[in-house]
Amino acid sequence: MLQRFKNWDVSISKSYPKIWILGVHIYLPILTIMALTFYAFGWAYNITNMPPMREVNDYGYGLLQFAILPMLLAGIMYFIRQIKFNSLRIHHHLPYKNPYLSFITFVIVFFIITATPFIAGVGMHHKFSKQIDERQYIEDLSILNKGYSHFYQKEFTGVVYAASVSMVSDSDLEVVQSPEGKQTIVETYRLDKATGNLILYREIAHREVDGNYIGDTSLQCYARYGWDTISVAQAHQEMHDFIDAAPRYYGEIKDKDVQKIFMQHLLHVAKYRDTEDYNSPDFNQIGDRNRFESTLGTYSAVITKDDVFIGSSLGFWLYYIIFSLSVSTILFIVCSVRIIDFGWSMLVVALTGMFVMIANGLLTVFRWLPSNTEIQFNLILITVLVVIFMLLIGAKWLKSSISKAFTIALQLLLPATVFAYFGLFDNLHDCPYRGENWAEQCKYFEYFTNADYYLTAYGICVLASLIGVYVFNRIYIRQYVHPKQQ
Repeated sequence: MLQRFKNWDVSISKSYPKIWILGVHIYLPILTIMALTFYAFGWAYNITNMPPMREVNDYGYGLLQFAILPMLLAGIMYFIRQIKFNSLRIHHHLPYKNPYLSFITFVIVFFIITATPFIAGVGMHHKFSKQIDERQYIEDLSILNKGYSHFYQKEFTGVVYAASVSMVSDSDLEVVQSPEGKQTIVETYRLDKATGNLILYREIAHREVDGNYIGDTSLQCYARYGWDTISVAQAHQEMHDFIDAAPRYYGEIKDKDVQKIFMQHLLHVAKYRDTEDYNSPDFNQIGDRNRFESTLGTYSAVITKDDVFIGSSLGFWLYYIIFSLSVSTILFIVCSVRIIDFGWSMLVVALTGMFVMIANGLLTVFRWLPSNTEIQFNLILITVLVVIFMLLIGAKWLKSSISKAFTIALQLLLPATVFAYFGLFDNLHDCPYRGENWAEQCKYFEYFTNADYYLTAYGICVLASLIGVYVFNRIYIRQYVHPKQQ
């Protein structure tokens, strides 16, 4: 078996020397098998009784941690292979004559390597998705959030301030004058004596989807909590709907007589309204409330691709690929220059970062500039550093080794520089993108939405990396005949 592999490896080196040097004929099959193995581990998770999200995370993150070691070993071994066979690149013009072939190969290999820890979560998500009816859950969650407070309540008194006192009609409740104004302590589940309506403080079954769109359904969940006034008939209807929907999520109701439960709730609140919270039993008609709430949490995490399921989100991979881009850029540089020059460039990168931090520290301590000008200072500082780098790279009077170090350092710092400019622009303006609570304050600064703003920064960063491969590759061709001849 081993001899067959060696013969096949030799034949690849003769027929496809560039592929052999890049090592894709070995690493892509191995990495694919490794990824499929972790996917299978994720799929093997038992979800028969819809486990709580805590147990799901324990299993998923356990696999993720277990996958870190093979990920690191594969990454280090691939990195070493590229350096080990660097001399063979001379005869096949890699990466000089084929910069994008080398760079994209590096990106693909490192993307698979770094994605492996999250593949188990993808397998788990696919299995959970087969069992979950997303649209049904969205419809049910609205019902469950509305009806939850009729069946479970922990606190039996609440505070209503002066602005909302109009909704309080019970004259026998305590009224207190506080620094915030007049406030009334009221029962959280009671009948209005004047109208006969139910006044309640709503709690919700699942908070994590409060007022947000879930997944890709474009359906908004009812997740209102706080004071509400409804008719008794509406309360009974909400209770009937809850009783129908809750059992699908292990929320069995002990007694299905809604009128009886309604009266028990009123009496329970009235009885314990003056009792300290730790001495008063919760009002609870849900058989296994903890399991019910944990099941809702699991459903929401699957639908929103949250927690251990984040690997199933396209948006996560869109940004996560920046990691493989960064590692690939470093390897591309290592394969293009002498190791000693790369070492000096890393020193330049470290000193540059240290200089920026020291400059900001001194600015903060000695307050040399007026307040609120730190952003402008950093914009100028970064721009000046970029100009200095460019001048040193093109300087004829400078030693070749120093010029090379700054050239390599500039390519390493290029993505960070792009993000720095976007981050500083973010802080310079009140609101370069629309936030959730900034509609009025920022109406003149709505250049992007929040997501579009950082997506634009990400896109420019990726584009800068790709352009950098072309530009710096041409520079390295001028500076080096090949890495081993200097």
